Amino acid sequence: MPEKYFATVMKKTPVGENDYVYVVDSITAGDIDEETHMLVTTNGNKYKRIDDFSDFDENTLYYTNIIEVDRIVEIYNHQYDFSDAIHEYEKRCKDIVYYVTKGPNGGFIMLPIDKRPYINAMEKVQNDPDAYEEGVNPVPKEETIEEDEEDAYIESLKDLVARIIEGKFSPDELIDIKYRLLEQKEELEAAIESVDIHREALEEELDKITGRKPEKATPPAPTPLKNQSNSQIELIDVNDVFNKVTKVLIAQDQPARRMIVELSRLDRMRKKDYGILLTGQSGAGKTLMMQLIGRYLNRPVLYIDSTQLTAAGFVGQSIEQKLWELYEDCGRDLKQAERAIVFFDEIDKKGSEKKSDISGQAVLNMLLKFLDGTKYTACKNQQHQTADTSVRIDTTNMLIVGGGAFLDVYEEKKSTPCGFVASTAEKKKEQTEPTMTEFIEKAMMPKEFMGRVPVIIHLNNLNIDSLRKILLESEDSALKLQEEVFAEEGVKLTTKDGYIVAIASKALEEKIGARGLNKLITDSTWQAYDEVISNPGEYDEVILTEETVENGKSFQLIKKTNKKSS
Repeated sequence: MPEKYFATVMKKTPVGENDYVYVVDSITAGDIDEETHMLVTTNGNKYKRIDDFSDFDENTLYYTNIIEVDRIVEIYNHQYDFSDAIHEYEKRCKDIVYYVTKGPNGGFIMLPIDKRPYINAMEKVQNDPDAYEEGVNPVPKEETIEEDEEDAYIESLKDLVARIIEGKFSPDELIDIKYRLLEQKEELEAAIESVDIHREALEEELDKITGRKPEKATPPAPTPLKNQSNSQIELIDVNDVFNKVTKVLIAQDQPARRMIVELSRLDRMRKKDYGILLTGQSGAGKTLMMQLIGRYLNRPVLYIDSTQLTAAGFVGQSIEQKLWELYEDCGRDLKQAERAIVFFDEIDKKGSEKKSDISGQAVLNMLLKFLDGTKYTACKNQQHQTADTSVRIDTTNMLIVGGGAFLDVYEEKKSTPCGFVASTAEKKKEQTEPTMTEFIEKAMMPKEFMGRVPVIIHLNNLNIDSLRKILLESEDSALKLQEEVFAEEGVKLTTKDGYIVAIASKALEEKIGARGLNKLITDSTWQAYDEVISNPGEYDEVILTEETVENGKSFQLIKKTNKKSS
């Protein structure tokens, strides 16, 4: 189903017998069902119009503020690009709540309320409750507001809100009230700032007179990230990291070396306004490479599945939430989090012809700012942010890697030129290396995005020989893991070369790559392991053959009496 409209999803909360408040739950996109007038999203969610009062089920969600997807930039007078227009739309939607009450004639009255003046006031109270309750710097007695006057002031505000909700004012009067409140807000903010400045000046004078040194709160020591000795970032030892990575990641020496070198070079640059694109077929080892590099570098690594990302404010994971996870994994050490390696996997799935595709190009356009370096309000929950569940994180010093198979780009590069043209490895590579234009035209990646990932590293395609090497040489091989499991039962696990080749061939045939080797080996050995643990101490050795791959019951057993049985 095409996504033709943006809309605000509203949640209804009862506040009285016939009174309800609608608040923003999320932002979504979908199309309007002509029969029911409901908004239907691509994942099947349905929302009623906010003025549909036929059903008062508290679990029902509603929509309002509907805008055509293709017109959102036009509506905001072309002041923003598509991604920024969505941000502005979301921000404006969240400023309004709706109050609904039953009218005297049985109908319903709906009143929109701008909540910004009240939110700003509440934030100041929440951030500095002592200032509200006790006062940070009492003014002289004659200028102090008496408690009765303060109560009267608060009661007048409550009365004003009640009259607004009851619909006592015309639209023009409401606009006038709004601007008067905004003027009051600015005056109050200026007064609070003046009080803080005056308080600090008085404290400094007091310190000079008494000789007291100002007390500074000692922040709690951050919990170190797993696999990290401290928050100091050391220079990358390319040779050391390369040797460790290639003991596990087999048949990818050149791409692994290039990745480590480029990360080291990028780390030394003062201006980090570009990233790296890591390409290769599914199962070739993109994710494993980044996991290993993260393990052996003294920097945190944030893995983001790009398929779960949507434009800001929409259903799905957000950049802000992923950055909060990074912040928490770093023990809330902000400096360490801001020097992370961020791996956007499956980035090729976001390629799209339409710039207004909220789950496609809109996400890629959103990532442009991430690559250039910007600040996000990382948060645990976008709808409920507090000082303890949100933090400002700068991406300027992060190292960005995008990963994807890019099958549309590399499919046509499989064919090898005939004759003497392919006689050298250099010429062969020239024929198979795609251009940036091909990423733009075939994978539908935006020019602006490709311009920010000038370094493209392609993993070697896996074949039977490379899969065989992975099984036999990798320190993290699924076969070596099973050998250790059988050894714990006092049994040697032996594999014939035919078994190794058959496993590699099947992984290649099923296109499951290196990550699929573990499943194939587990499936083909579970019955042998069952025999061993069911008869403890009876066997010395289990031998796996080519036939074992297709028939898990076909294996050889050597008993401790050195007699064979099958």
